[in-house]
Amino acid sequence: ANPAAVLMVTSADPGEGKTVTVANLAEVFAEGGLDVLVINCDFRRPRVHKYLLEHADAPATPSDVTLPRPTKIPRVSLVTGFGEGSSETNPLEVVAEQQKVIDAQRGNFDVILLDTAPFLATNDASELLPRTDLVLVVVRSGKTTAESAHRTAEVLQRFSAPVLGVVFNASDESRGAQYYYYGYGEAPDDQRSAGPSAPTGGPVPPSPGTPAPVPPASGSPAPVPPAPVPPAPPT
Repeated sequence: ANPAAVLMVTSADPGEGKTVTVANLAEVFAEGGLDVLVINCDFRRPRVHKYLLEHADAPATPSDVTLPRPTKIPRVSLVTGFGEGSSETNPLEVVAEQQKVIDAQRGNFDVILLDTAPFLATNDASELLPRTDLVLVVVRSGKTTAESAHRTAEVLQRFSAPVLGVVFNASDESRGAQYYYYGYGEAPDDQRSAGPSAPTGGPVPPSPGTPAPVPPASGSPAPVPPAPVPPAPPT
């Protein structure tokens, strides 16, 4: 069998919709008959498990952190747990473990999706480029700035990254996105505990916040009814 294609999904900054894009892509590939492995490569702010696991808050244990776990979507597996929730995590060690998993699992799946950290926030994503076949960059209307987009393009070009294309996302992924920045900053507990809804099979759901069709502009004149005809005068 051919080794899995490794597709990195990243963004310039936090809150641009890369994680929901990964979850939707995984479902689409699986519905097309492919075996898919999703690897959470954003250990500082792990979220993809909230879309894919039945029990979204169940953490991986050190013994099974590198083993693919079944998800609620048939044919989609997940690896997550690398250094998550620890203030003493060494990023270089985490990236090295992620690289080992990619190498070990390429022969077991058709597609491997990497949900990485935002490209301008850390070096984590760039460290995984040597293991990546294609890169998708997610941008969001009203969120991604021209400066961030240009800086991301420059970094990807510098690494000769195999960019497949750009995903334009018009959703507002979460209220807590503004808390995401790497240090990272923490969202309030009520926002961190409320995970996004997960795909449940069938057609890929639209991203949350996708605007409804625009109704006709207000102020357009309504049709004018015909004037009533007066009765004829008596003869």
